[in-house]
Amino acid sequence: IGSLPERVAPLVPRVLLNREMVGALPADDELDDEDALAAMFGGGSPGTFRFLREDNYRDVFVGGDADDAVDELARALGWGRELDALVSSERARLAGEDAEAEAEAEGRRKEAAAERERRAAERAAAKAKVDGRVA
Repeated sequence: IGSLPERVAPLVPRVLLNREMVGALPADDELDDEDALAAMFGGGSPGTFRFLREDNYRDVFVGGDADDAVDELARALGWGRELDALVSSERARLAGEDAEAEAEAEGRRKEAAAERERRAAERAAAKAKVDGRVA
């Protein structure tokens, strides 16, 4: 995931939804000599965000929880209902998968218990057979 910003073309907008601003070049007035030299020659790698830079033309930072930011963005774009429907259907699907997985696990537990009972009965029968020969 960390290399995704480097995989887009130079004119593609990039949005970072995160609690903290990561991967950003320092602001223009905070450049040290090494950063200033790099800035003269294109400034860092293509994947380095320019949130704080005067030459930023495509990078946007949205701070906070990603779920909240996506919800806010979807509502601002008029996609709130679609997002709500998608979230609801996905939660229902996952709940169904959870219920199905639990039913399968319960079936395996019952099979294992039945197998233990069968083996115990076999051991008891073998013991009774041996006890009958000894007596």
